[in-house]
This record gives sequence, structure tokens and C-alpha cells, in this order.
Amino acid sequence: MAKGLPETTDLEAQLQMWNAAATALAACPEECQAATSAALLTGDVDLVDRMRDVSIRLDSYLSECVSRTSTLEGQRLAADMGTVSEEQLAEWRELYNRFDKDHDGSLNTVELGALLTSLSEARTDDELKALCTDGKCAFPALVEYLKSRETDSHSKAEVAGAFASLAAEEGGLTVASLEKAGVTEDDIEFLVQRMEAGEPNEAGAVTYSFESLIESMFM
Repeated sequence: MAKGLPETTDLEAQLQMWNAAATALAACPEECQAATSAALLTGDVDLVDRMRDVSIRLDSYLSECVSRTSTLEGQRLAADMGTVSEEQLAEWRELYNRFDKDHDGSLNTVELGALLTSLSEARTDDELKALCTDGKCAFPALVEYLKSRETDSHSKAEVAGAFASLAAEEGGLTVASLEKAGVTEDDIEFLVQRMEAGEPNEAGAVTYSFESLIESMFM
């Protein structure tokens, strides 16, 4: 642990502590630069060397703070979102940091758009703005979004599987197979209007292609 930071087992307290340390250290390089500049003007070579050593140590401490903060943030999010593993959070955090081009700890709409595009999740400007607060997307907000998309993906697979099971029973998805599954007459009419009619099955009943319907349901 970085020098001067107390030991604590409370996750939230640790996160606050490391965040505070990172914030404090982030301001130090500017002060070091000012002191170094003053030393250069006075010709104090020893002070210049000492300030350079201090800067190196500060960079090391700051890197540790950022690393610890990311780890603790992942643990907290994992605790809050039981369905997301720490490994998945670490992967998303790495992706988030990669697209945080100005290293300010958040993503603007341009950075967020680039990240989502890399995941084949291109979004409009309005959709990107909706994911942001004051023009910035914090990591927890991105996690919530990606988590919801994974849930949608699972649901899509489940719906497709259900339709496929019905289709297998009748040699294709038919009105009869939908009726057998308990789908109401109105819902069957709604579905049929949105599916492409295919070849009749062996019983002569019209079969329907449900793939495009599912795609439209989960756009």
C-alpha cells in the first residue's frame, strides 16, 4: 500500500481513500514542475535532481492509486451487480480506459461512440447523450448499458429457441403450432402479419419464417 494510507477492510472506505489519494497526487506534478522551473532559474542543480526524483515517485504512487481504484470499483460493481463477474468488469474497465483518450476518468460522447462502435453497437448522437450525464459517461453507466444488452441477447436467444421448438413440432412454424402453444388469436394475427410466409409443411399448412421477426423485436 502507498505510504501514509491507513489499512481498512471496508470496500467503500477503501475506494474513497484511494480516490482521494489519486485526486491529491494528480495536482502534484504541476507543483513539482513549478518548483523545478524555479530551481532551473536559480541554477540549483541539486534541487532540480531531487524534484525529478519526486516526480518519478509521484507517478508511481499515482499509477498505484489508479490501479487500486479500478480494482476496488470492479469489486463494488460486482457486489452490486451479482450477474456480472469481476473478470467481465475488468475486461470492460480495460476497454473503457482504452477509449478514455483524454484520461479524465470519463467518456465524452465521441469516445463513448467509438467504444460502442468497436462492439458493433453503433448508436445515434441522441442515444449516446442519453447514456451520459452532463455530456460524460461514467464507468458504472457503461456497465449498466452493457449488462442490459447482454440480458437482451440472452432473451433473444431464448425467444428464438422457443420459436424453433414450435417449428420443429409441425415441420415449420404454423398457425396450428402457435395455437397449440396457447398464443391468442389476436397475437397470432399480429405475428403472422410480421412474418414471411414460406413453403407448406407435409400437412399442407403454411409455414412462417420467424427469424426476421425476432431481429425486429431486438433491434
